[in-house]
Amino acid sequence: MDSNDPDDPNEATRRALLSLIVEDAGAKCGIVFAQRGEGLAFVAQCNMNQRGMDLAYACWARRREDLKAGRLIRYGGAVVWPLFQGPELAAFIYLDQAHEKFPGPASQQDALRLLQRMADTRVASPAASYLAAGIAFAEAGDQFQADQLAMALESTGGNVTAAAGLLQISRETVYARAEEHDIDIDRIRDKRREQSPKRKKKR
Repeated sequence: MDSNDPDDPNEATRRALLSLIVEDAGAKCGIVFAQRGEGLAFVAQCNMNQRGMDLAYACWARRREDLKAGRLIRYGGAVVWPLFQGPELAAFIYLDQAHEKFPGPASQQDALRLLQRMADTRVASPAASYLAAGIAFAEAGDQFQADQLAMALESTGGNVTAAAGLLQISRETVYARAEEHDIDIDRIRDKRREQSPKRKKKR
């Protein structure tokens, strides 16, 4: 799939704009992620592969502050390019390769149009972004799994059964992976309770 909402009218345009950026960079693979809080939402892809997904998530985990500072990050021939709306990081694009003069004026214009098309991106659940990308949770790399598990639990308020359903894994696997990746489920539940509006008592 190329989007996490097939009914999104902007999906084809986002994919077309990404394809132009991929072509301008001299790349084969491109993936766009939008920032959602401290997590990511999958937006669009062009010839996506597992290595690209893992590298993009690893970059977000390890080089987040560099991206927020507007730095283009190179991993060998691959590039992670941050995109901004005003002063805030809105998204980033992973490209499996890019020439030294990238991004040029054409890509920058296409990126601005892409951001405009992302304004109304509908994300059913940030935890489902890997499903939209067509990648099985069990086959994903460690950082990808950790990010997705954390987002699944955050989006469900620490409901293990619901998170397991989103990730298509068992409750036992959720608990095991949460412990493995040092994700505090009780803290997530407490945070949700604190954020929930207090119900008025019936008279």
